[in-house]
Amino acid sequence: MTELNELTALEAARALGVNERTVRGWIKSGRLQASKAAHSTRLRIPMAEIHRLEAERAEEERLTELPTMRQVAEWLNALDIGHAQEQARLAVLEHQHDEAQTEISTLSQQLAEQQARLAALEHQHKEDGDTIRSQGEQLAVQEARLVNLEQDLAAGQGRLVLLEQQLAEMKATAHPLPRPRLARQPPPYHTPVFSEITSAGSHHQDQGDGDEQMVSARQFVQAHGLSKDMLAKWLRLGNITATPVPRGQGQIAMLTAGQQAAVIAFWDRAGVSYGHCPRCPHGQEGED
Repeated sequence: MTELNELTALEAARALGVNERTVRGWIKSGRLQASKAAHSTRLRIPMAEIHRLEAERAEEERLTELPTMRQVAEWLNALDIGHAQEQARLAVLEHQHDEAQTEISTLSQQLAEQQARLAALEHQHKEDGDTIRSQGEQLAVQEARLVNLEQDLAAGQGRLVLLEQQLAEMKATAHPLPRPRLARQPPPYHTPVFSEITSAGSHHQDQGDGDEQMVSARQFVQAHGLSKDMLAKWLRLGNITATPVPRGQGQIAMLTAGQQAAVIAFWDRAGVSYGHCPRCPHGQEGED
């Protein structure tokens, strides 16, 4: 027995399952490598060579062994089955590919629609921004006008307070006016309006010998076919002026001859339709 990693020709033959002569022939042909010990004729074959040759012989047997018809049929059948399976998997993949293509097309269309909406929203946002800026500028202008109006209002209120103070001072220092005197005789034409004026004692006013006579502004406009509401409006707007005369607890508006003429002139300028009276101006002494 040689060393553990080396075999003799006989041991190699047993390990390879052949006879010793075959091993020596492989050594002689160079298929199997072997060496001799010094001062000895005994061959020593490394275990690595044995393993190498075993593997080589097994590969040769596998390559040289022919399959049977049954094996070939089984192989073909397995190949057909595998091919059918591959075809089925390919059909599934193609179907999935078509569905993916359809989904991609739908998503691309939705993406285009979303991009169009986004562009429209951006345009609308720009327009809204311009509108907001314009409205902001208009608001600033209106606020400036409001500030000016508030300032004007404050100034007007200050003037009103001053005028009220002046009016209170004038009332405190003013002397009461004499009450109007009734006419000595009724007018020759006795219309219902002037009958009311005469009976109420408000048609004439005598402020003393030689003073100007006056007539009630209300009765004056009614004598010309106009309403007291129109009179109140003209007085409020300052279109006509009257002379306030104390009466009871308050005052009544009286018109002098000059004020009556001014009222007639205002009616003519404003195009007011009124009834003409031959006795204007009213309130004169000795009217017949």
